[in-house]
Amino acid sequence: MLEFGCGTGRFTRWWHEIGIDATGGDISPLMLSQAKDLFSGDLVMADSHYLPFKDQSFDAVAFITTFEYYKNPIQVLQEAARVGRYGIVMGMMNRNSPKFIRRRVQQAFGKNPILHNGTILYTSKPYPSYR
Repeated sequence: MLEFGCGTGRFTRWWHEIGIDATGGDISPLMLSQAKDLFSGDLVMADSHYLPFKDQSFDAVAFITTFEYYKNPIQVLQEAARVGRYGIVMGMMNRNSPKFIRRRVQQAFGKNPILHNGTILYTSKPYPSYR
């Protein structure tokens, strides 16, 4: 399994702990430096739009709460489909989850600017822009 946008490797570590051979990837050297201290497995720094792997290098490619930040989501999906043999795992933030609500409250008070960079890919209702 390749987890892209792994950050500190939280899910990469979890998959490894339950017996899945996992590799983490991220574009951020800061996040990967923290992941390196927490995870002894393989980590790669790269842009998800141009994955540095041969075709079908992994059984699956995972994106956990990162997909809304990609500039060209279609290109990222094409790369993931090229690199993953069997499929793509996606974890998206539920806008009604406690974690999402907490982030919105933090953002309202200027404490969590991370959501300023996100792009809303689809919603069934009109959704205000947070940029």
